[in-house]
Amino acid sequence: LSIGNTCKQSDYQCYTAHIRGGEIQINLTRESLIIANTSNEPALDETRIFNRFYHSSDTSTSNGTNTTGNGLGLAIVKAICQYHGWKIAYTYLPADTSQSSPLHCFQVWWFVENV
Repeated sequence: LSIGNTCKQSDYQCYTAHIRGGEIQINLTRESLIIANTSNEPALDETRIFNRFYHSSDTSTSNGTNTTGNGLGLAIVKAICQYHGWKIAYTYLPADTSQSSPLHCFQVWWFVENV
């Protein structure tokens, strides 16, 4: 509901939160939602990331925190997207001259009727 209401009120929303060692970027348009985070962590396996119980090979991050979970979160997100006919994808963008840290991006596309 919150995302839907934001779409109705504006053509574009962007939010950036600075966290320890990086930032989270949230971009919302009438067609998609992009959630990206900067991290020095390696790319995730794009072919398995949305599978139930998937974990990356190392569950300890570079800053020493443990990221273990049950591996269901992204599988649930994918199921919700499929139910509504939306598309979801993960993209990894390595650091380069335009960005100092690698970027992990999740994007959901939906189809918005003309209002």
